[in-house]
Amino acid sequence: VLLSDYYLSDDRKDPAMYRLPETLLEPGEFFTVLCTGDASMTGNGYTCANFSLNSSRETLYIFDAIFSII
Repeated sequence: VLLSDYYLSDDRKDPAMYRLPETLLEPGEFFTVLCTGDASMTGNGYTCANFSLNSSRETLYIFDAIFSII
């Protein structure tokens, strides 16, 4: 799976909020994105989205390249 074909967002009306990096995942691999809104945390093995999530009130949406919800 080429991750850069997908986007993350906490807003259904703003599907292109965060484009995943150009990383190819092979079967059995995984990729973790921290939804902290703090880009300074990116690096040292972490990738951070440019938005944060509140676990009690928000939903994480995954969109494909044509902005259909996955």
